[in-house]
Amino acid sequence: MECLEAGAFDFLPKPSGTISLDIEKIKINLIKKIRAACRNVKKSVNVSDAVPVSAVHGENGEIGGTRKNIDAVVIGASTGGPKALYSVITKFPEDMGVPVFVVQHMPSGFTKAFAERLDSNSDIKVMEAQDSMNAVKNTVYIAPGGFHMEVWRDKKIHLNKEPAIWGVRPSVDKLFLSASRVYGGNIISAVLTGMGRDGANGTVEIKKGGGITISEAESTCTIYGMPKAAYATGKVDLVLPVDKIASEILKIIKLGRR
Repeated sequence: MECLEAGAFDFLPKPSGTISLDIEKIKINLIKKIRAACRNVKKSVNVSDAVPVSAVHGENGEIGGTRKNIDAVVIGASTGGPKALYSVITKFPEDMGVPVFVVQHMPSGFTKAFAERLDSNSDIKVMEAQDSMNAVKNTVYIAPGGFHMEVWRDKKIHLNKEPAIWGVRPSVDKLFLSASRVYGGNIISAVLTGMGRDGANGTVEIKKGGGITISEAESTCTIYGMPKAAYATGKVDLVLPVDKIASEILKIIKLGRR
């Protein structure tokens, strides 16, 4: 966890056993990650000067001129996500007022330690989600590795081992779609750094339901894959560097309470 927070590109779990039967799968994943890392070599960027915005705030700071009463926040990330999530979640206050649901593509066995480390460094409570757990405000729920995480209309968290989506489980799309059905337009989504396009379809559904959508700017992404796919849908309201995402989310929530 410390290496990821310090900027390590990614990691692979240790193969299972002295003679591993899953070594071929490990090899394929390792090659993918190395190629992605090589493509990611980029020039240094002054983040404070790189804040592309695709939607203009209204006179009072509202998205599209309309205030939103926010009831939940959903966030998805993959490669480079632990560091990005650390940047975002540690800025959330203890009395944030809404639940936050997070999918980070991570193998089983790592998400609990990740949640505990975030919790020890954050004002807001952070925990690994459990099946049938009530979703309450002022808490961040991290999807456990190997399980899809959904929010149902009873405001409970439901975990399942349904087939992987885009080759991953947990899936950002799975979370976003379920949250959109429950919270409608009273939700903020954010797609952070990562390979692939998980989260793009969910972004479309959240926007269709009237929610507010954010994607991380290329300038701060470890891998500009998932945020790029979300942006390409044309349904992203705000494109922000990772260090600005938490403050923007909090500003939108605060405006909705006035």
